Amino acid sequence: MKIIKKKNPKANKLTLAKPKKNTATYYHCLADKASRGCLKGSVGKMCKECKEQSPQIALNRKQEIKKIVSSYKQLGVSLSKLLNK
Repeated sequence: MKIIKKKNPKANKLTLAKPKKNTATYYHCLADKASRGCLKGSVGKMCKECKEQSPQIALNRKQEIKKIVSSYKQLGVSLSKLLNK
């Protein structure tokens, strides 16, 4: 007589990594929607949208900050070349 071991079906499931919570970005998203007057829908729906979008918003903000910093550095280099002539 053979003993057949059943595989645990839960062990084969892949788990998705949850994005990090970004409370500041979530708050800014809600404040932005409130300032634009987007409070016509339900508040719960708006909160859910901001919660889902906060990691992407944070990533976009970091990229914009990098662009601004590089622009200021380039401006500084250009000004120093003009002043040294």
